[in-house]
Amino acid sequence: MSKRHATTAKMLLLPAIAVTAAVVSGATAGASQGRASSTAKVSPIVAQAKAEALAASTWPSTWKGPTTPTTPQVGKKVVVISCSQATACALEVAGVVQAAKVIGWKTQVVDGKGDAGVTASAIRNAVVGGANAIILASVNVGSVTSALQFAKAHHVPVLNNASNTAAQEGINPTLVAGNNPDPDAQRGRITADWMIWNSGGKAQVMLFRTDDAGLNARDAATVARLKQCSGCKILEQNFAGFAVTTTPAMSQAVSSVLQRFPNVGYIRTPYSAADVFAESALQSRGAKKVQLISDSPTSLQMQQCYQGKSIGAVYGDDLTWVGWEAVDEMNRILQHPGVTPPAENTQWVLRLSPSKQFWPAGQTPPAAASCPASGNFNAGNPVNYQAKYKALWGLK
Repeated sequence: MSKRHATTAKMLLLPAIAVTAAVVSGATAGASQGRASSTAKVSPIVAQAKAEALAASTWPSTWKGPTTPTTPQVGKKVVVISCSQATACALEVAGVVQAAKVIGWKTQVVDGKGDAGVTASAIRNAVVGGANAIILASVNVGSVTSALQFAKAHHVPVLNNASNTAAQEGINPTLVAGNNPDPDAQRGRITADWMIWNSGGKAQVMLFRTDDAGLNARDAATVARLKQCSGCKILEQNFAGFAVTTTPAMSQAVSSVLQRFPNVGYIRTPYSAADVFAESALQSRGAKKVQLISDSPTSLQMQQCYQGKSIGAVYGDDLTWVGWEAVDEMNRILQHPGVTPPAENTQWVLRLSPSKQFWPAGQTPPAAASCPASGNFNAGNPVNYQAKYKALWGLK
């Protein structure tokens, strides 16, 4: 859910009303905000951004996950530790619990509450409580190194799901039994592509950021891509902690942005949990043309995207599917102790709002690339991932 991830990993705890702003220079000062005219000549950067965005807006037609069967390790007790159940991580966790039941495990869910201390304690408690395995759902493993060492010393394997790899976090890779990372650089570039294309190369962008390493890799890619657009400008980057982004303080922060930057056209928050408050602020202030891009969306953001309620685009993966990935990877770890399985190759897809207010006259996104009316992120996916996993597990 960084996942998500969304989808999200470790968050920096800040006072609920404090948002530290760091103003950074944009690619070109004084660029005006506006969406592309349907008759204007399209610049090379806009054409390229459109092509990349559309290429990312369809599900693969074939299975991209593992193909080697694995025997269910029935009867295992597995503790699932969520980055925060107040975020889209809850969807990832639900997928783990669902798949674990199918494969024959008993699960215990613990809410990490976006707090490294709480998460570390949960890892230790899982070990002491006799867990056979631990799945971390979008947790920053670099923040719980000591607890991982404790689990390893007691021979309890830990799967690092939907987050930076241990190596990327700069810790001993052997502290986790496997990694299933998010494509952070891709996430950042594709979301920037959408803003460049949708604005006709004139995007005026506000970014909210956290200290999470995976999300910062994503954001760095967004910044780098926007700097290639001569008519685009990053108005400001605000560093906001978990106590801001998942509370009404986020609405206050967005209202402040609207007041200080009346020409803002695009806002990206760190994760979909913050979008709830950002959308509320935009609607209450009548900022109907300002668009949010929702990362690792829930069904709420999917519906708002379809309805044109501030969500102009969503980019993410099916978080329930990501939960099934975690179970498959952990089962392989349990079947072959000491052998690190390959990552599950999570599929990310861009979806665009079909609302006419977000598009130039005469333009709308292709139906296959649009947010569905059902609010189901997985809509249109030709691959039945549950059936694929059941076949790999020898189950019907």
